[in-house]
Amino acid sequence: MDHLETLEPHALRRLDHDRTPRPGMTLTRDRIGDESVLRKSARGGQRAALRREAEVLRALGGHGVVRLIELADGADVTELVLVDTGGPSLAAALADPATDSRSALRLLADACDAVSRLHEQGWAHGDLRADHVLLTRRHHIRLCSLGDAVTLDTEPDAGRADRVALLRIADDWTRSAGTDGSPMSSRIRSRVLARRTHRLPDDPDPRLLGRILRRTAATGLPVPSRERIHLPLPLRSGRRVRRVAVPAITIILAAGIAWFALPSQGADPGPGGSDSGGGTAHTTEMSTTTISTGPTTTGPTTTGPTTTGPSSATTTVAPGAAPPAPETAAASGCRAVDRSRPDVDGDGCGDDVRIEHDVVVAGGHRYRVGRVGDLAAIGDWDCDGTSTIAVLRPEDGTVHVFDRWALDGRPAQAATWGRVDGAASIAAPADGCGTPRVTTTSGSVQTVTPTGSPDATPAGEQP
Repeated sequence: MDHLETLEPHALRRLDHDRTPRPGMTLTRDRIGDESVLRKSARGGQRAALRREAEVLRALGGHGVVRLIELADGADVTELVLVDTGGPSLAAALADPATDSRSALRLLADACDAVSRLHEQGWAHGDLRADHVLLTRRHHIRLCSLGDAVTLDTEPDAGRADRVALLRIADDWTRSAGTDGSPMSSRIRSRVLARRTHRLPDDPDPRLLGRILRRTAATGLPVPSRERIHLPLPLRSGRRVRRVAVPAITIILAAGIAWFALPSQGADPGPGGSDSGGGTAHTTEMSTTTISTGPTTTGPTTTGPTTTGPSSATTTVAPGAAPPAPETAAASGCRAVDRSRPDVDGDGCGDDVRIEHDVVVAGGHRYRVGRVGDLAAIGDWDCDGTSTIAVLRPEDGTVHVFDRWALDGRPAQAATWGRVDGAASIAAPADGCGTPRVTTTSGSVQTVTPTGSPDATPAGEQP
């Protein structure tokens, strides 16, 4: 041992995360060759906690946790030697003025992923807090202080305690004062807190919480003004909709109807139009189409071709233009807790939305989704505070879910979540939050979760 440093109180706060070690336990930094290590020493009753932590770290093999070097169990002192991660704790990073809101959200999301992986390995932390989550120099997450960890086989409820603790960490951050002092910081924090308070249980799945935090970090910018969002024109009676086919998958907008095309399993021209074939894809990317509309002969609204005249106008539409940005909850006076109506923009207020077979009416505009015969539903499928569209294709029972509304320059994607034999209708859960419910011709109701999810229900089986 060529170097040993006893940490002063200010350094203890930096390394052991805003609190001193437990009574009877000391923490020192050391070097073994070129490697920086931490030595945790304990006497008396605390020795058992170090032995337990060493046992857990050996079982986990360093996956998402601090790496164990050795356990030295002497006559009077037990010493645990760990690799120094080289970074601060999550608590210190969140409190650091240099950490902006988006970086903090990503760190919180990474912590959620680390806890999820711990649970997948069959363990619960048992004493999860922000100062028991460490960062490496590259900002990777490592869990530490696992002396109270237990296996989920022996204590199934221990996982719930971890989930509650994770949510508390996120809540504490959202309720704290803005670290960067910017209005953006306050908006992001308010958005996270609103989504948590009104959409999540007290012990959310860490993966779900992580997705919410990560999505908020990616989309935390203010909602674009109406002038910046290209909105469709109102649907006018007496006009026909011209359906334009482009290679692969398209969105078609004419006279105020947006067509969100889903993967096609074969040629299905539809009335007076054409559609490209192809196998069912697991991800559908939307593209922009420019069309022309003009005077037509009087008749019912159809998807057939139209005859354009001299007064025709060309409208370029953003991919799946989102409904108009509404007023904020505070400005409109709406109640944030309103699960009787879907919230299509994530502002905490229910919006006026209705579904007419394969047409969704939202924000005073009409959006045609999929193709003739498809059925649409609106719901908050991942409980992140924003409702999106899910589509059931009864002919093959496939369920496609859009993860968001497409915005200007950012195409939306529909992922194929699964297939239900004999599917007849699709709906959101009663409170609007949760995975799609598909009713079959026999009357059974099945829950559809993403393909590959551990919670996925096999086709033809009830959950």
